[in-house]
This record gives sequence, C-alpha cells and structure tokens, in this order.
Amino acid sequence: MRSFLPLALALAACTPAAAEPLPHVQELATWAAASQMKLSAFRNCKGIEEAHFGSMGSVCWSAKSKVAQPKGSSMFPRMDITLAVYKDDDAAKARIAKFRTVPKPLDGPAGKAYPLRAGFRVGTRVVIVTTDAFAFEADVYRAAAALAKLTGGTELTCWQKC
Repeated sequence: MRSFLPLALALAACTPAAAEPLPHVQELATWAAASQMKLSAFRNCKGIEEAHFGSMGSVCWSAKSKVAQPKGSSMFPRMDITLAVYKDDDAAKARIAKFRTVPKPLDGPAGKAYPLRAGFRVGTRVVIVTTDAFAFEADVYRAAAALAKLTGGTELTCWQKC
C-alpha cells in the first residue's frame, strides 16, 4: 500500500493563488456615493460584448438613483454598467471604434434601447453604461463621464453628443 504522506506534505506546502481583484470597484463605489445611486453587487454577465464584439468576459452592475429626477417626480434614474475585458489594448480600441455599431439581429425593445448608452476604454477594458429608458439617457452620459474621470478612462463615446 502506498503512503499518501508525500502528497499530503506537498499539498500543505502549496498556497492558494490569490485571485486578481475586480478592477475599479472603489471608483464605482465613489461614483455611486457622490451620485446618490444604489449600486448592486457585481455579477458575471455574458451578452452582446462577448457574442458580437469579442470580449473575453464581462462583469455587470445595476445602479438606481436614491433620489427622484426631476425632484418631486416618481422617476428614479436607473442604468446598467458593464465592464468588458478584451485580449489587448488594440481589441479594446477596436470595440470603442465600433461603439455605434448595432449588432444584428437586435429587434424589439432591446433594439430601441440599444442606443441609450455611453462608454469608454481603460486599457484592455471597455466600460459601457446603458439604460432602457430614454428619460435617463442624459443620466447615462453624466455617469459615463464621471466614471471615465475616476478610472482614468479614455475615448469617452456617447451615442449622441456627450
């Protein structure tokens, strides 16, 4: 019968690899606090960025204003924030260059809401802020601009003029 002692000793000497920390969490929290937004916990997400633009993976958050806009109304701006990772800077730059490309087929409500977005690049990552309501488009643009500033993002791009 073989002894498992050498294997056990070898495993005991191993230290688990530390996972790379999620990027820009502090900047998102800072933005959310300053903007009076409630930010959800992150979740892994897969969608348009992977299927149509070659992202290697994405992480998403949802944010909703704690304050009605305009004041006194019953409208609370809401948006989704996607951080998509690309293989290198050139791939991320290519994604930003195709920012206004609408993936086909994209029909119905998803097609109508697709332009309600803004985005920017931070190295190999692309951050896209989007909403499903036209009334919150300006909020998305402001959020993307503030997040780009906090993260050192470049190439801020809005569907309409930022």
